[in-house]
Amino acid sequence: MSSLIAENITELKKLKELNPSRKLSNRLQDMFDALHQAQGKEWEEQVAKYKEAKDALDKAKQAAQNAINDLAKTAEAIDKAASAFKAVLAALAFAL
Repeated sequence: MSSLIAENITELKKLKELNPSRKLSNRLQDMFDALHQAQGKEWEEQVAKYKEAKDALDKAKQAAQNAINDLAKTAEAIDKAASAFKAVLAALAFAL
């Protein structure tokens, strides 16, 4: 949007050089004001998108941490099962 307004400003500047009327000066100032508003809105939209992306990244990091924690718990359970299995094998070997 700001690029379209900037193009209009360029055209108005050319017209003002040909006919420096007060009406044209006012219109040019209105376009400058609109440009500043559009740039401000675009900036706000970019900040909002950044915040959304950051929130999504934070959630993804938490999900990854949860997955790592789950894997650690699974590994611990496997280790305990392996220890129990070794104990059973030792007991069977001793019994035989």
